[in-house]
Amino acid sequence: MVEQTYDRREFPIQYASFRKDKEAEPGYSRELVSDLLKPEFYDDLDNAPWPSDCGECRTFMDFFKRNLSETPEAPFFGTRASTIENGKTVFAEYEWLSYQDVDKIVTNLAKGMQTLDLCPEIDAEDT
Repeated sequence: MVEQTYDRREFPIQYASFRKDKEAEPGYSRELVSDLLKPEFYDDLDNAPWPSDCGECRTFMDFFKRNLSETPEAPFFGTRASTIENGKTVFAEYEWLSYQDVDKIVTNLAKGMQTLDLCPEIDAEDT
């Protein structure tokens, strides 16, 4: 696994792995599961314990907001280009957007959609 260091902390680039204990269904790849999840909970997510460092976070948005406030400059979303050389795929280094970068992009997109009246109002619970 490749590690990236930010603010004297190491961030693993690999967050998930394909299951080796279960064959893929025809036409699909093997299931991708979090590396933090213990194998005995692969088919029983409702009873999987939360990692101890999750605090009150229960949704992706909770985790994102927590990480945005604690480490806004930390790498969050990485992409890399690929080329074909001598018939083989060659990948460039990852280029990372921080939590702060992604938050700005998403906020601007949401504001633009609201300005263009692309977001109909709906009745929903306020969470």
